[in-house]
Amino acid sequence: MQPLRSCVRTAAWMVAGTILARPTLAREQTCTVVAVAADPTLSERWPGLPERVRSALADRRDIDRCARVHLGSIGDILRLQVFLEDGRSAVRRVAAAEDVVPALEALLLVPSRQPTAAPPEAKLKPIERPKPAEPAELAEPVEPVEPDADRGVGVLFSIGGGARMGDGQSSGNLGAMVSVRVSDWLVGVDGRVVSYEVPEGDRIPQSAVELTAFGGHRFGEGRLAFDLLLGPTLIVQQNDEVAIEPRGERHSDTSSRVVPRLFFGSRLTLGARSVLSGFVGIEGAAGPSGGSQGGASFSATPLPMWQLGFVVGASVGAP
Repeated sequence: MQPLRSCVRTAAWMVAGTILARPTLAREQTCTVVAVAADPTLSERWPGLPERVRSALADRRDIDRCARVHLGSIGDILRLQVFLEDGRSAVRRVAAAEDVVPALEALLLVPSRQPTAAPPEAKLKPIERPKPAEPAELAEPVEPVEPDADRGVGVLFSIGGGARMGDGQSSGNLGAMVSVRVSDWLVGVDGRVVSYEVPEGDRIPQSAVELTAFGGHRFGEGRLAFDLLLGPTLIVQQNDEVAIEPRGERHSDTSSRVVPRLFFGSRLTLGARSVLSGFVGIEGAAGPSGGSQGGASFSATPLPMWQLGFVVGASVGAP
């Protein structure tokens, strides 16, 4: 009976050991590759960087392969996030693309599991093992991923020209604009020289100066940006007219006027993140015609009450 009991006891211990060992073996299984994700804008500014990171981490055998890596950017600074399987996480910022792989390797490096031989005198003393502490590089809390969250302030100087039609008149304009961008909001001033003409009339084209103060909002960031603009306009005009009567007598008169209008427009900017960019847009103006000036011998042609047209131009500055 004793041999039978010993066999049963041995079999029971083998079954229990097999059942208890399964979770341990499952926990010791390692992942095959580190997951690397990147913001869309990062690949535009640093082409090929996510692929280089994946290739460099794939060749390492001493890193945590179950970790997840996210690559982002804030302006010219690269932002690295690491998420470990046990819930810990870390954030690092580097200034150059060459520093990305070394920084990630430092965060993902795991200690070697091979035991080291203890010195002879150590066997005679009890070894005091300190309580494991969290790695310093994993102590920083994770911040939400917000690519390009801080876009700062930009200043642009633009030149452009265009044409408008409406209310029986056409006009051409050429001018310059200074705009300031604060995050997604725009403010600026615009000055143009304008020539108004009645296509079917015999009057000489009228020249004027348009001064506009505008505000607006920018949608999108990167290669393309769409702006909506709105603001008041003042049309400053002065005309000198000379009339010669049949008897040879000459009469001259000067008429001037300042007419308020409302400016509105939309523009599509190509290369909005570049120092040099171009834009195309649709814009217009509406307001009183100015009428005739009382007391003047010759009255200026009324301005069109509304006009709509296009504008093209280029900008230079810090976007």
